[in-house]
Amino acid sequence: MKAGILVEIISAMLMGTLGIFSRKIDLDPRLLAFCRLFIGSGFLLLTLIFCGRLRTLRLWPGLRIFASGVFLGTFVATYFMALQLTSMANAVILLFLGPPIASIFAHFFMGEKLRTINVVLIGLAILGFAMLLEFKFNFPLHGRLGRGLLFGIVSGITYGGFIICNRTRGKGPTLDRTFYQQMVASLCLIPFLLSGWQEIPGITGETWLWLLGLGFFPGFIALYGSVFALERLPTIIFATLSYLEPLFVVLFGWYLFGEHLSVMQAAGCALVLASGVVTGVSRK
Repeated sequence: MKAGILVEIISAMLMGTLGIFSRKIDLDPRLLAFCRLFIGSGFLLLTLIFCGRLRTLRLWPGLRIFASGVFLGTFVATYFMALQLTSMANAVILLFLGPPIASIFAHFFMGEKLRTINVVLIGLAILGFAMLLEFKFNFPLHGRLGRGLLFGIVSGITYGGFIICNRTRGKGPTLDRTFYQQMVASLCLIPFLLSGWQEIPGITGETWLWLLGLGFFPGFIALYGSVFALERLPTIIFATLSYLEPLFVVLFGWYLFGEHLSVMQAAGCALVLASGVVTGVSRK
């Protein structure tokens, strides 16, 4: 379990670098989402070739891994749609309903009984997360913003589905299953790619380097780490640690781009970090 906790912390940090890449790459966000998954699957394929394990890809990992890839592609696509139609605060808070949804499902249907301390810790993590957003969110039920709300809800539910599908070890090595999930997710994003494909011919060499970094860090390493951690951690512990991701987003913005951090946001950072530390210490 120690390895799972450490890997998930690193994964959350690398997921948080999405904010850095989105600042450095001036392309359609839906194109970025596709590149993250497609280039990430390319790095996975190269790793399999380097390790001499290309033959193992002939073994179909099972329907659950296919479903996980669909969930992955859907939550990424709907999250980006929610970002376009509503505020970032609304989109992010709805996406991160996924971990609690997965924890509740695991409690009732997977035999992972919630302990009081775990419920308290994830509650504190959610509170800290809301403080990071300075409680600046509202949920309209009509028009453009209402559609954004709907996409945000779908992103949270499918993120929870992705977590649940990866909770138990399936057929084949983790690397193989992660590759199949990324490839299926990339195919799901092709319809969203159509609106940004015309930007591809104008991409410069420097931008391609940033895109490779996007595919390698939050695409390849972070997603592989998440799948690795999910197979080794109870859902509630993964759910709590996942809230470190927005913490790293805020910290990167503050440290690298000089973004102002209010007192409330600083307190939220401390609360999320404390929840993650206590979750790791109380893992038994």
